[in-house]
Amino acid sequence: MVAIDERRRTYAGVGWGIHLFTCFGIVAGVLSLEAGVNGHVKSALLWLLATQVIDGVDGPIARALRVELRVARVDGYLLDLVIDYVNCVIVPTVLLHKFHLLPTGPASFVGEAAIVCTGAIWFSRTDMCTDDHHFRGFPAEWNLVVTSFVLLDLSRWANFAVTLFFCVLSLTSLLFVHVVRVVQGRWRTIVIFSAWLGAMAWGTTRYPTVPTSAKIALIVAPTYYVSLAVVRTRAAKKVAQRAAFAEVNSTVSAR
Repeated sequence: MVAIDERRRTYAGVGWGIHLFTCFGIVAGVLSLEAGVNGHVKSALLWLLATQVIDGVDGPIARALRVELRVARVDGYLLDLVIDYVNCVIVPTVLLHKFHLLPTGPASFVGEAAIVCTGAIWFSRTDMCTDDHHFRGFPAEWNLVVTSFVLLDLSRWANFAVTLFFCVLSLTSLLFVHVVRVVQGRWRTIVIFSAWLGAMAWGTTRYPTVPTSAKIALIVAPTYYVSLAVVRTRAAKKVAQRAAFAEVNSTVSAR
């Protein structure tokens, strides 16, 4: 009996350990926020990148170890959503404002309001994910967008235009890949995403003198993912149309 109780405690302890690791993501988000408010750009961006790394690692570990069975009273999916909204929407928006990345005046308010509102809508979508683990709409990864704004050092109006573009995309049904979970082309997307994060980390450590090669990567990678979303969405529509056509033919034949 003692041995069984010990195994149960260990079994649950592993689950709680993974949940705590996930929670460290929001701690990193707060540290990013604190650094940004105090004007420490490098630290703010590095902590923001740390939140992305934690978010990318904890999910596969949790699924592999069946955390939902180890700690049944904590919903890891909801925990992840809460932390992601803070780290991917709220913290980047504050940094966007603090670093003066948008035009001053009404445009700044419009851009920031658009981010937090469309981000909230996206995280509450009932059709957020497809059965094959694609995201519907831009998955509100403003931590990556705002970091790119800082490192690319574009004009404020260019940042504003890109902000509105991604806000609109978050409300669409374009199929963006979940880098880890989508099977089709998984290793290619993982490699490109890793290179993207690496370019961000490299550019951040060199800030404000960001290498040109890092800047190129910050443009090429998101362009690739948006283009891939368009291609995947078109392919999915064709499959759906073929299925609908086949169903109609089957119905007609049955008559």
